Amino acid sequence: MLGYFTTSENVGVYSAAALIAAQLPIFLNSLNGIFSPVIADFYGRDQMQQLNSLLKVTAKWTFSLTLPAFIVIILCPEIMKLFGWKFAAGWPALVVLAVAQLLHISTGSVINKKNPPGIPSTNS
Repeated sequence: MLGYFTTSENVGVYSAAALIAAQLPIFLNSLNGIFSPVIADFYGRDQMQQLNSLLKVTAKWTFSLTLPAFIVIILCPEIMKLFGWKFAAGWPALVVLAVAQLLHISTGSVINKKNPPGIPSTNS
């Protein structure tokens, strides 16, 4: 869709920025995989206090583990030059995408609380 509004060169630069930003939720995804069965168990047994405690702790872990990489992205515009010197122009897009990812990461595993694995969705 971006290609309709701009040049293929700009799309390539944006794609590189998106690729870097997409690496930020690695800890969130890992912890989701580890704790999803526990979240489902707490939810299934209606242990909401333990569930909320677990979600808060995992959100803190995820945020703490991700923050250093986020800071490097924000403070180091040269990171885009990993793809070549022409890609340096994509750093502002990377910053916007990284901020969006950090906001996503800061919420923690809420998607698993909304619809935990092993618990059928009422919207299906």
